[in-house]
Amino acid sequence: MISKKYIPPTKTSNAYYLLFIIICMSISYSCDNTLEPLDKETGVYAIYGALDMNKQINYIRVRDLNAPFTATATEFLDAEVTLENLNNEVIASLSSEREEYEGVFLHNFLVNQEILPNTSYKLTARRSDGITASVTTLSPTRPTFNALPINGNCYEPINIEFSPTNGGKIVYRLGFGIGVGGIRFKSPHILKEDNPGSISFYFTPFDELRTFRRSCYTLNSNNIYIEYGYYGEGLYPYDEVPITANPFDIFQSTQVLGAFYKDTLFFSIDTSKVCPQDCQ
Repeated sequence: MISKKYIPPTKTSNAYYLLFIIICMSISYSCDNTLEPLDKETGVYAIYGALDMNKQINYIRVRDLNAPFTATATEFLDAEVTLENLNNEVIASLSSEREEYEGVFLHNFLVNQEILPNTSYKLTARRSDGITASVTTLSPTRPTFNALPINGNCYEPINIEFSPTNGGKIVYRLGFGIGVGGIRFKSPHILKEDNPGSISFYFTPFDELRTFRRSCYTLNSNNIYIEYGYYGEGLYPYDEVPITANPFDIFQSTQVLGAFYKDTLFFSIDTSKVCPQDCQ
């Protein structure tokens, strides 16, 4: 049994730790050794938490880094977990739900509250011997959306701006009315702040529609759709969109802590023919 008392690392313990990492790398999936400690000095807990701001209930997974990957060692978790809203200093104690998965137990802590925009949160896990580990995160804003020029035509560049923002990334894709009552979306793209407090991009509808071999006057709607997700700073650690549809699958190796939300917007353009381009 591994003692819960923290012992500073020695040469021997470092050797054992290196051996553990080598063994862990040789075991597919179950070691989940990519989870990051809340406190890298004490190495007490690891965490996974992607908080959807559109949901009332979310879950944060906490794992004891010192527990071997066995059912016996993971059946119970010695941790009291709280989530504090640093803006108003309200602290919530989180209850846990235990879940068995592939021969080990996961401990998911229930967050039953609205995650507010542009708000700092602090997650703290406390062991029974008093050792604590904590991490903070800033939720994204809910910016306003502007598309200019208003009611532009198919050949005019359109500038899209989200403002105000507070860092993080926006992942978006454009959608067009193609087919009977349908919307076809293009591949997603990732945006970062181009100026402090705003995220923007521009496109020309005619160029985007080349993928579908269409022009604006052939669309079934004069609306252009933007399906997007706004992820808080550090939550979306990718420079390119992952191949997997859900980069935050709790059972995969990805580990995150932060808040996000998804939404779909639309605006109108002039879909009438533009001559001579569309009249040849």
